[in-house]
Amino acid sequence: MFDDDVPGHESHEESRASLVRDFGDEYAPDFEHEMPEHTGVNETLREHQIYAKFGNFELWFTQVAFMGHVVATTGISVDPYKIKVVLEWEPPKNITKVHSFLGVVGYYHHFVKEFSMIVASLSKLFQNGVPFVWTDKHQEIFNRLKEILTQAPVLTQSKLGKDFTIFSDTSLNRLGCVMMQEGNVLAYASCYLKPHERNYPTHDLELAVVVFTLKICRHYLFGEKCHIFMDHKSLKYLLT
Repeated sequence: MFDDDVPGHESHEESRASLVRDFGDEYAPDFEHEMPEHTGVNETLREHQIYAKFGNFELWFTQVAFMGHVVATTGISVDPYKIKVVLEWEPPKNITKVHSFLGVVGYYHHFVKEFSMIVASLSKLFQNGVPFVWTDKHQEIFNRLKEILTQAPVLTQSKLGKDFTIFSDTSLNRLGCVMMQEGNVLAYASCYLKPHERNYPTHDLELAVVVFTLKICRHYLFGEKCHIFMDHKSLKYLLT
């Protein structure tokens, strides 16, 4: 139940009056005309007898920071505050610091095309028996990752009821895909093959990248139509 149904709470008219007082009559938002969907929220709250106070709401924001991302009307981007932390990161002095750095930048892997290939040399430092030696090549990759994140693209938010398009590919070393909707990128994904996977025949590798893609993108694709494009024609007859 919304505020105008609860004793002691502001009515719709009183809320409107407070908005006029704060914004002025010319610029005060109007629920009924500027945000018609808000009326639907009111009705749903009343229907289920859920109490809410208008003063606890923050409306008409064009963007909001959430879980290290900035969600805006234009799409989803990396939180500038997190980027600042990455840019100020000192070169790692031990394997623990490398792990921490990759943990931060890896959180944004869906913004970076071919992320697994870029971090491959740093990941090799985690292998058993490999001594920690920070080389010029490692420093170059370290700096490149910082630069990439400062130039990370704005990813489009998915739309329900619209078809998804996925382009996938594989090589002898890695799998990769990009998911799009209406020509806009939603996410990138990639991974390096495990040693036993490198022995797969081409047909199996092409099928493996499809399985990898569907696992990565499954939360987008439930109940939706998806078109997958690949460069191995024999898989076209997989379900026939």
